[in-house]
Amino acid sequence: MFSNWIVGLDLSAADDYIMKNVAQLAEIFDPKAIHFIYVTDKPDIPKDVLDDIPDLHLPDIMDYKSRIGDLIDQNLKRTGIATVHVKEGNPVTEILRLSDKLKNDLIILGHKSKKRQGVIHKKLLRKAPCSVLFIPEILKQGINSIVVPTDFSQHSSLAVDVGVSVAEKYNTQELHLLHVYQDATKYLGQVFETVHEVNQILDKRKEIDKKLTTYAKHQLSEYIAKFKNDSTVL
Repeated sequence: MFSNWIVGLDLSAADDYIMKNVAQLAEIFDPKAIHFIYVTDKPDIPKDVLDDIPDLHLPDIMDYKSRIGDLIDQNLKRTGIATVHVKEGNPVTEILRLSDKLKNDLIILGHKSKKRQGVIHKKLLRKAPCSVLFIPEILKQGINSIVVPTDFSQHSSLAVDVGVSVAEKYNTQELHLLHVYQDATKYLGQVFETVHEVNQILDKRKEIDKKLTTYAKHQLSEYIAKFKNDSTVL
């Protein structure tokens, strides 16, 4: 399904969880390559000094690579698939630049509660040319239940395909498709002058809601039927 991954790290304690989860995913999905990237701030060194000593910050970069390499050695069972990249600059820019260069099909990031990281996550979701996976700060031993929201679009179908693949890889018995539809409220916006009008509109709303529910369930059943021939988990 996904064969070329980029994994974003920030050299915090949470990287241990990210690496353990990535190692587990690698055992199941068998990627051809995993690129680990850490983006550091540009060094606050005067330009004149850097012109004279351009490799002044090289020891720091080598230290970052060494620390990431240790995490890889401690967790990944397969050898020869991991590459470490240390970049200076903006995390979103550098991850997207590397993604464009590698033509990868998956970006993996740790999901944390820090406000700044939330901004980074949102920007990458909007701009990434491939799928993005967020990993929580816990070690997931398995996946027992999957929910895939759908609006019956082509993009939804791609999400269902991924959900089915993950469910089959993990032998997950539950894959739920969730479709959210709007009730009768949008069709009944008006000003009421009498109690009778209110009662009429409430009765009408119940009838419309009933029909909308029936139609939504019918749509979902037809949508699921498209995938059932290829999957036993839906």
